[in-house]
Amino acid sequence: MTTALFELLREHDLTEISISELCRTAGVHRTTFYGHYGDIFAFAADSFASILDEMSNGGDEPELAAERSPSEDAAEENNPAPDLTDLDHAQLTTRGTDAVRQAFEHVAENRAAYRMMFNTRVDAGFRRELFVRMFHLASLTIAAWRSQGGTSPAIDTPTAAAFIAGGMVGVLEDWANSDDTDIEARTSSVLLLSTAWCAVPDLSDAVK
Repeated sequence: MTTALFELLREHDLTEISISELCRTAGVHRTTFYGHYGDIFAFAADSFASILDEMSNGGDEPELAAERSPSEDAAEENNPAPDLTDLDHAQLTTRGTDAVRQAFEHVAENRAAYRMMFNTRVDAGFRRELFVRMFHLASLTIAAWRSQGGTSPAIDTPTAAAFIAGGMVGVLEDWANSDDTDIEARTSSVLLLSTAWCAVPDLSDAVK
């Protein structure tokens, strides 16, 4: 159904898409939809944020994540978060670099749909959902850096995580609304600004 939503958003505002049209495009019955979501807005917000969350967790490739059913997502809802504390500095940097790059790639591949989600007057909590997931992942990463002495004890984790999460939402919105295609340059820029949790003197090699 997520793939069907992307297709419809290329031509229609979210407020113009009916559940019947979504289910018809996806080839599923409406009872399947209503078994998991109350309206099109809740589904749209969850679909977009869940896919970005999957990529940030190093899970499915974007194409595979887009084909997941609501029941598959719900079944994994209570899975524990990835344990990053066993990763060294280089591994954390690589993981973070890959997650950011994949997010930019995914948005670029579905730019029209993301523009619609970011710019619609009714975003169904999309930005909030995206912020919450980014905040959670940033908190985990900061904790991992701290366990290895990679961040200053003076850094307040919730404040740093909120700063990073809010920044990523803004960066992704700017990326979606632009025609920029230089993913490597944008990834490098994000990492160079993330000194609170990517405490590496020179990150230029991280995006090569």
